[in-house]
Amino acid sequence: VAFCALTHALFILGGLFSDSVADDFLTSYAMLITGGIPEHLESDNLLQQVFVYLAILLFMVFFLNVFIGVIGESYSKEKELSPLIFQKHRSRMCCAYMLRVSVIPCRMVGTGTAALGL
Repeated sequence: VAFCALTHALFILGGLFSDSVADDFLTSYAMLITGGIPEHLESDNLLQQVFVYLAILLFMVFFLNVFIGVIGESYSKEKELSPLIFQKHRSRMCCAYMLRVSVIPCRMVGTGTAALGL
């Protein structure tokens, strides 16, 4: 929502980008994500320049830090669960192997030797 609001405000402040809405959207997205200032920013429009700098600062500091915080928290939760997930995956592999062995006949060992192994 904030990204769309910032893009709309930048468009209203003087047609910051091109005539195409798709180009405006992509350029605004690239500007806010990378923090790069557009090359074709009007130097005589002070309101437009201040708004672009504030939008980039707000987006880079606030929204990207929130995003990084959420990713970091998710990573911490998954790291705690990783031994259980590994054990679950390994048990599924063992179960699948045991089911295959019981269904697919094998003549590598005799029935007496196989009964001793179980």
